[in-house]
Amino acid sequence: MKSRIVGLLAAALLLCAPPTARADTITITGGLYETDFIVANLNLISDRFSLSLMGGRPLTLDFPSPGFGPDGTLDFTTPVNGDFTRGVGGTIDGVSYENVTATTHLLFSTVPVSLPNGAPDHFVGTLRTPFTMSGSIRISSSGNLLLQGDLAGSGTLEAGGNVNTNHSSAPRFEAEQVFFRFENQSAAPTPEPATLFMMGAGLIAGGRRLRRH
Repeated sequence: MKSRIVGLLAAALLLCAPPTARADTITITGGLYETDFIVANLNLISDRFSLSLMGGRPLTLDFPSPGFGPDGTLDFTTPVNGDFTRGVGGTIDGVSYENVTATTHLLFSTVPVSLPNGAPDHFVGTLRTPFTMSGSIRISSSGNLLLQGDLAGSGTLEAGGNVNTNHSSAPRFEAEQVFFRFENQSAAPTPEPATLFMMGAGLIAGGRRLRRH
């Protein structure tokens, strides 16, 4: 019986213990990616870094005028690839830098959105829909690599513009300014060592009571 209790305790501790150290994906908890199709601003906040960067038009969205799908919805899913070279600066792992360059390979995946009232020929305003982001980033300063890794995040897309019905093929939404605003997604906390000890002690005490009976 004693060996069975010890085995049960070991299994419980194994299940609750944090996994072996590895390169985890960096979760973006705040900031935004915005573009007005002339310049692009990238502001990212995580537990590893805080960045405020700028890029040119080549970094803007690939859908300057997304068309409506067969079901009458708009899909703002888009990649953002390239270098943000006009770095305002940032903090990486607690160290501040004035000149930062970031190479990004990101994919913003959005939930398709419908126009209010189903009247595309009359719409002028802002559309909002949830998004998720995945990809990678490489951060350097003066040619020195500071950090690189995979990214993940989510939040709300805000796209302001109007529908142009003069296109020969079909009406298109012409965005004037687009914001991908990141939101903090709280993760389940990892059990503290003291919590693991208390759980183990409880299992041992329970085993002893069973043994007495």
